[in-house]
Amino acid sequence: LDLSENKLEKLPKEIGQLINLRYLNLANNRLENLPSELKNLINLQELDLSGNPIQHLPDFILQFKQLKNLKLHNVPIAGVSKDQISRTEDVIALKSILQESAVVQETIDEGFLHLR
Repeated sequence: LDLSENKLEKLPKEIGQLINLRYLNLANNRLENLPSELKNLINLQELDLSGNPIQHLPDFILQFKQLKNLKLHNVPIAGVSKDQISRTEDVIALKSILQESAVVQETIDEGFLHLR
């Protein structure tokens, strides 16, 4: 499902009903938060959040078992801790997003988490 470039400020809660969704592109919108209903998208394999002013990545995003690609180009995340990442068994590579403070403090420049 490609919802990129739509100037969306929020997602409808009904998006959580798309449980068989595998690809979700939300790039270049105006999303500051992600609804908790996204946690129902258990079959999600690719999620692109690039270019959104998201400050906090919800825990459930890193718990998706099927997620292989998470794109975060130009996302000013300030809320991913080392503890969140260590709880995710499927992480193979995590590039340029953790600083010594254990929390991301600046825009993610690599912008790409490769999971599994």
